[in-house]
Amino acid sequence: MPTKLGVGVLGYGFMGKAHTNAFIKISYIFYPFPAEPELVTICGRNEANVRDAAALVILGDRKYIVAPKNEIERFLEEQVPDLGFEPWTYEWYESREEAIAQLAGNRKIGSDIPMGGWPVLGADLNRLRYSLTDEEIARARDIGAMLVAASIRIIKAYLADLIASALFKKSSSLRAA
Repeated sequence: MPTKLGVGVLGYGFMGKAHTNAFIKISYIFYPFPAEPELVTICGRNEANVRDAAALVILGDRKYIVAPKNEIERFLEEQVPDLGFEPWTYEWYESREEAIAQLAGNRKIGSDIPMGGWPVLGADLNRLRYSLTDEEIARARDIGAMLVAASIRIIKAYLADLIASALFKKSSSLRAA
């Protein structure tokens, strides 16, 4: 089995396609290439477009996160940890919409954003986003507590600096007089 070479693609639109094409063809251009290129990450200027590499699909009582095979573990850990989503993967060069269609089978589906020619149900789905799970509430409280603690440390350091600066100026002016 050849050594794998992790590759990060710059761009998700035209440039992403160009860079992806380059690393796919590298073993033909530089034959024999000493490693097998493997997509590790996608980088781009617009985080929302890069993030679009994953989709959440709910079919009845089952929840899926649909993402390229090389990104699924990261999405499971960073985007939906402990929320019970099952992975549904496809190759990075394949269509996300086709993967979702395969997952859905003959079921009628809709989307919260324009995708795959499916009906857009954004307004109907928005109300489902308004309530948080118990885990999300606990996580928000923890983050809030961390932010308060960090803010207090910063304010204390700023005030200490301000007081020390004022005392130094006062003692300097007293010595000069």
